[in-house]
Amino acid sequence: MPLEIHPETPKEGKLIKDALPHVPIDGMKSQLNMAGKPYNITFGDFDRLSNTKDALIISEFAKDKGQFECFHTRLFEAYFVEGLDIGNLDILKRLGEECNLNASEMESALTNPKYAKIIEETNEEARKLGATGTPTFIINNKYRVVGAQPYENFVEILKKIQNNEV
Repeated sequence: MPLEIHPETPKEGKLIKDALPHVPIDGMKSQLNMAGKPYNITFGDFDRLSNTKDALIISEFAKDKGQFECFHTRLFEAYFVEGLDIGNLDILKRLGEECNLNASEMESALTNPKYAKIIEETNEEARKLGATGTPTFIINNKYRVVGAQPYENFVEILKKIQNNEV
């Protein structure tokens, strides 16, 4: 489900160090790279918190066009690996075109109330479920696992749920 983690982020984005002054950025990046290493994922030097609303809307448009997986993957690569600002419309259009989406149709989607409504509704639902980051996994509409977690953590959580230990 689409979720704006920081909807207060200005349209032009913001430096991560300014948006999250309490977060040790180098430590966060180091943890990401450690988590990605078993999967051959190397996170780049991203330093900007992008406004993701347009990216989420175009993702919903891509879903309608059967190109969600491609666009979703390119968004994550562009932001986390290439360090691109995925709040920038020109970048979004280029990524969409790489996934066989039409640039003018993507721009039209940004003003289509259908997509804005989807984002509003899923933001509300995610907040009700307690989602505070991505990814957030909701199990049985009750248990929440936030962040990229090793496979073993999911096995342990599922065992605890099965044994009513949570």
